[in-house]
Amino acid sequence: MLCSIFLLIPVRLKSVTTNTVTIIIESEPIEVTLEIGETKQVDVDGDGVNDISITLNDIVDGLVDLTTKRLTPLPVKEVHAEEVPSEEAPVEEVVPEVGPSKAWLWILITVILAVIITSYFYMQKKKK
Repeated sequence: MLCSIFLLIPVRLKSVTTNTVTIIIESEPIEVTLEIGETKQVDVDGDGVNDISITLNDIVDGLVDLTTKRLTPLPVKEVHAEEVPSEEAPVEEVVPEVGPSKAWLWILITVILAVIITSYFYMQKKKK
């Protein structure tokens, strides 16, 4: 079985007995054997500082109940921010440009249609 502590460190169960479990932390790899109720602290990145603690809470029907706790903060990548001037820069108001109105086009189309419809009916009356 493969699981992950804090989604950063892959962990595999090596063996399970009625009262002990052996896990392998895949970072180095590191093998840890725990008895029920036992807690061990582990240095997973090799810097000499324990990074996680693992507690074996219980084993029931071969199912392992482990609790893990991070002892050190998650690594943070340094980002250098650009210096921001202390004075606020003037804010320019952006006004969207409005194009010329196309109302004249709709009026023209309406007038042309009215002339065509009127002419059609006038021609129909004239034929009778």
